[in-house]
Amino acid sequence: MSEQKPRIGQKGAGREIAKKLSEMRRKPLSQKILNIVGEISEREKTNQNDKKSVAKPKDAEV
Repeated sequence: MSEQKPRIGQKGAGREIAKKLSEMRRKPLSQKILNIVGEISEREKTNQNDKKSVAKPKDAEV
């Protein structure tokens, strides 16, 4: 059978990406990132409370 080209640009690139991702997972998150995530989650909670109720059509008798 003919040789297949690697899906990602270079040979072994998938392994390199996996290695870098595993290195990133080992490092703890910085306080700045935790603050940003906290602000976003607070905004989402307040937005859920501010949402208007969906108007439901009245039942029409035919």
